[in-house]
Amino acid sequence: MSGPRARFRPPWWATLGTLALSGLFVTLGLWQLDRGAQKRALFEAFDTGTATAAVGLPPGGSPLGPLRYRRVILQG
Repeated sequence: MSGPRARFRPPWWATLGTLALSGLFVTLGLWQLDRGAQKRALFEAFDTGTATAAVGLPPGGSPLGPLRYRRVILQG
């Protein structure tokens, strides 16, 4: 220190960089929280689908969306 009246004065670019990075880190943290919620929903859908009884696969080109994570029975 150079004396009792010395002050900490960072350069303007350091202050600007700190503010920009702080905003970036907050955004990334919120993104991670959202991804965690999405993953919990995915695990819940998987657990629900695998806990139900197996069903027969519908004929032809029926949409398979409702059968996601379900066990199916195939014959043939």
